[in-house]
Amino acid sequence: AQGINPEYLKKNTINLANSGQVFPIDYYLFERYIYKMPKVKMVIVEISPLALYSDFVEDDQMAYLYSNLWDIKYKVDSSSYKNYTILFSAFKLYALEFLKHLNPLNNGTASINKYGFTQLPLVGNKFYDLKYDTIKIKNSFIMPHKFTRKEHLRNSQKFLEKIANECNQKSIKVIFLTTPYYKTYYTHIPEVTKNEINAMVNTFVKNYGVTYLDFSDGSKIQSLTVNDYEDDHHLNYKGAKKFTALVDSVLNVTLSN
Repeated sequence: AQGINPEYLKKNTINLANSGQVFPIDYYLFERYIYKMPKVKMVIVEISPLALYSDFVEDDQMAYLYSNLWDIKYKVDSSSYKNYTILFSAFKLYALEFLKHLNPLNNGTASINKYGFTQLPLVGNKFYDLKYDTIKIKNSFIMPHKFTRKEHLRNSQKFLEKIANECNQKSIKVIFLTTPYYKTYYTHIPEVTKNEINAMVNTFVKNYGVTYLDFSDGSKIQSLTVNDYEDDHHLNYKGAKKFTALVDSVLNVTLSN
């Protein structure tokens, strides 16, 4: 959602990604739109360690977001009053967002382009606040995520298999892609987690002909610097522009093969 800006892809692209989106939701969105787009040649799925080991709970505000906007009833408590309005699903969060938009002095408002990419302002981001000081970034890092819920990993794999199966039936090329992480985050992903993900991805490469583009080690991408990151595991909009150009060049070669 923050790593790829479709504005800088040469091929016509639609973005169905959103921050915090889990793989079951990826599938339900895919299922909803794939039959309306018979000319689709390629589907790109982000392989995020966090998403692979995550899922919604019934009172999660993201669950209500998809229920209200896309009528996806995956793990939503339909009897809850939250289900009737997105505002009530996370009142403090959305009320604060609304008040920010009302403030004429607020210059930190995100903008969304016609491709669905959200350009978040640099001001207020972690790396901006630390003045992109690599020492301060290193010393302040604490891994915010655990990758221990293997039942979620198995569930994610099940929904990825559904996407890969349907794409194969329609002769649509499937690309798995992992976006860059800053070195603090990348080096703290446990080796066991990396191995589990690689083993899973390899089954898709072998059984479904999936192509995997692994850019997770951001330090290997020469065009990216610390100034291109929002925080330890997200690019900012400047980094996304650079990274999208790189991905575009790789995809053009992939599509021509």
